[in-house]
Order: sequence, then C-alpha cells, then structure tokens
Amino acid sequence: IDSFMDGLYRKFVSRGIPVVLGEFGAREKGGPLRDRVDYTAYYAASAAARGMPVCWWDNNAFSGRGENFGLLDRRTLEWPYPQIVGAVMRYALRDIEG
Repeated sequence: IDSFMDGLYRKFVSRGIPVVLGEFGAREKGGPLRDRVDYTAYYAASAAARGMPVCWWDNNAFSGRGENFGLLDRRTLEWPYPQIVGAVMRYALRDIEG
C-alpha cells in the first residue's frame, strides 16, 4: 500500500495533479472482520496522508463466491459492516482536512 500511494503521490499529487482513488475495498472472503477493518483503515489513512480521497467499491454484494464488497444493504438500508464504514469515515479525511 505504501509503495502504491508513494508512487501516486510522486507522479501526480506532488505536481499539483489531483488524485481520487475511486475504487477500493476489502472483499468478504469468510475471514475475520477485523482484517477487513484494519486494511480499510490503513488504506484510507495512507491515502489521506498524501492528500488523496478514497471511494469504497460498494457493489451491494453480500453472499456467494463473487466479489462481496457490499457495505450498504440497499434492500433494508442497513449497514451490515458498520466497523468498515467507521474506518472509512474516521481515517479517509484525517489528514486531508488537517
């Protein structure tokens, strides 16, 4: 993550070219939720520290063997993973806003 973020910063942000990381996420694969939360927090904080906002890839998928990146269940309007949402909200703007 650090190498990726450093590369984007050097090539674009340091030259005044804005970067928005428009799709990122940690897919549900049956492992510990804490791993997804930690990844999300680290990714969002790393981007924010370099002045780059992030957008979670929420494809509304919660089950099956596919790419389960859902955060907001659009049927029930509930957040099945509030810990991940909290990590994005807490860390994504931390250094961008100052």
